[in-house]
Amino acid sequence: MLPTQQLLLAILASALLSSAEGMQNPLRVLRRDWAALNTRVTARHIMRPLTSAGRSECQALKAEVASATTTGVFVVDAFARVAIDHSLDEETRSAGGLLGKRFTQGWVRSTH
Repeated sequence: MLPTQQLLLAILASALLSSAEGMQNPLRVLRRDWAALNTRVTARHIMRPLTSAGRSECQALKAEVASATTTGVFVVDAFARVAIDHSLDEETRSAGGLLGKRFTQGWVRSTH
């Protein structure tokens, strides 16, 4: 039996046991657990100072991204442009704040 099949059976068994105890629909639980284990994300960020002024700047940058998306710009492109122009992170600024692509959930860990 493949590891993926073993995992699927373990999740199904857990869902069925939970259902027997009056919990949620086992297929709903299975679907949510499977999705959570297989979700992948692309992470971006904009680094600003951790001050009240930095928070205000973040609100303004958020509004700038939102404004750009109303004109038809994709949110990823708008965010990347703002990150290139305003982020303090030297490593990710030139890549539009990109931390990584298609990470499994929980993969990105803070270095601090």
